[in-house]
Amino acid sequence: PPGSTFHAETLSCSKCLAGQFATGGGSCRACEAGRFCPIAGTGVPSICTVGSYCPSGSSLPRVCQPGNFANETGRSACLPCPAGYQCGSSGLVHPILCLAGSFANGSRGTTCGQCQAGTYSAEQASTSCLSCIPETSTRKDLWTSVVRLKGIRKFVPTQGATSKEACGCIGGAFFLDGDCVPCSYGMTCFGKDDMELLPSYFARADRPTFVWACNSDHRRCPGGRPGTCASNRENTSMACTSCIAGNKP
Repeated sequence: PPGSTFHAETLSCSKCLAGQFATGGGSCRACEAGRFCPIAGTGVPSICTVGSYCPSGSSLPRVCQPGNFANETGRSACLPCPAGYQCGSSGLVHPILCLAGSFANGSRGTTCGQCQAGTYSAEQASTSCLSCIPETSTRKDLWTSVVRLKGIRKFVPTQGATSKEACGCIGGAFFLDGDCVPCSYGMTCFGKDDMELLPSYFARADRPTFVWACNSDHRRCPGGRPGTCASNRENTSMACTSCIAGNKP
């Protein structure tokens, strides 16, 4: 009968072992790759299930280990997890893609790595993160990926950035003419492009790094964004010393 082999010298039959099969009347053979023969006396091998593999002679499916997957039946070997995906559990049927803000740069990966501060990935299934630093920057040390603290006027470095918009200047620097520059004396820089002058200091809007101390009369320089003078003061004059035409001190 199927699942057994005939012995001519004894005119008897014996069952094939687990991991073997016979269609009947022939010799027992190793179970075919991609199939398994679970019991003694198997006549028709079973097809290997998804999430597992069956090399030749298998009595049971073997579960794919982390870093691998099998998305179809009848596999004799598991597939390696592709770059940009993670396969973190045993018996995985489909690899799990890395979300924006993370990456996996090699095959057989079990986890997606988070983009470090100063980098980002805007796409799913990324194999690497992109740098926030422009190639033309002369102050690469002042760039990072930032997030604004809730309820506080302050930006701090962050990991897992999902867009280029998260890139900006660290606290103590501000954005000017396509690059980050150090904060000047008399100025507070909160990070990214958020900065303001302290009271009693002034800088023109078109030359924000040249800061003047309003020593003779602090009231004419209220602070704030560059180019801010007290009411009726000319904001293109040095340290707001001149009045707007038609006004006098």
